[in-house]
Amino acid sequence: MTIEARTQVSPTELEEITALASLVRQQDKVALKLVLDLVKNRSGDVVNDFLFYQDGQLIGYLGMYGFNKKEIEISGMVHPAHRRQGVFTRLYEAAKDECAARGYQNMLFIVEEDALPAEAFARKIGAAYAFSEYGMDLKGAGSAPQGGDVELVRAQTKEDAAVIAHLMAVGFGLSEADMRDNIANDLNNPNRQVYLGVVEGRQIAAISISLSEADTAFYYGFVVEPEQRGKGYGRYILWTLVNRLQAAGRSRHALEVATENRKALGLYQSIGFELTTAFGYYRLPL
Repeated sequence: MTIEARTQVSPTELEEITALASLVRQQDKVALKLVLDLVKNRSGDVVNDFLFYQDGQLIGYLGMYGFNKKEIEISGMVHPAHRRQGVFTRLYEAAKDECAARGYQNMLFIVEEDALPAEAFARKIGAAYAFSEYGMDLKGAGSAPQGGDVELVRAQTKEDAAVIAHLMAVGFGLSEADMRDNIANDLNNPNRQVYLGVVEGRQIAAISISLSEADTAFYYGFVVEPEQRGKGYGRYILWTLVNRLQAAGRSRHALEVATENRKALGLYQSIGFELTTAFGYYRLPL
């Protein structure tokens, strides 16, 4: 049994991770949050992926996703036939050492709703519940927006990344420096699109889309300037992009929203999104 720590996974390893994820999703009937387009496009600078092999077969995987410099998100899986054998514990220990060496303050474990063994593991290692997000999929047609017209401009430059980072800092209280780096990475990712919403020449909103799966559009990083909320701009932006990508052949449209963000939840439901699952986040101080 060996654990392979990777700064970048090979095409063969990515296929193995994808196949294991499909097996786990099918058997456990879970969504299993793995950001595989990020895994595919790692920078290669630091270790973020841990693969557990037994007799040449991938039986466990742990991926790390750092969106700021203080804490890093953790997601993973173990082959159903190899559980309760300490596989994920060993993956976690390897990841914890890496996180500590890089100076992270916290590990943030993603635990799907009703995944009781995963929740029990998080609590066993001392992680405490922090917050939850709903997973939503487009199920209905919703109603068309009335007014709120916004020009959608594809973000491409460092200057665009800086504008979006400022919007994220003002809108969500996030680190502007961290967001600038994240957006810059997204602009260089061929599986992602980033848009600015412009009203009367002013950049008032931003949204990103992951297109890593052939039939899916996943919307994230959606922010509207606080003083511009409630004017229909957010609804117009999401409605327009959904329809645009439906016309381009994307049949599944998905997003996530914090459970306490009732206004955003209502906006998404008005467009036709419905709740499909929930993810709890468990924080472990290092």
